[in-house]
Amino acid sequence: MAHARELLLNRYMSVGEVAARCGYEDANYFTRLFHKIHHCPPGEYRIIVESRDPERMIRL
Repeated sequence: MAHARELLLNRYMSVGEVAARCGYEDANYFTRLFHKIHHCPPGEYRIIVESRDPERMIRL
């Protein structure tokens, strides 16, 4: 998941591409797993990291 977090910083990569590069064939499974671990879906993670909102980063 650390590699996934790095790849998600690239706005030009889709979540499906990130999932594939991390070895997940099913982007939906990757999204569910990411959400389970980080308590937010990959798309929301991108928004949080870009905004650097300290209150929302606490739960990541």
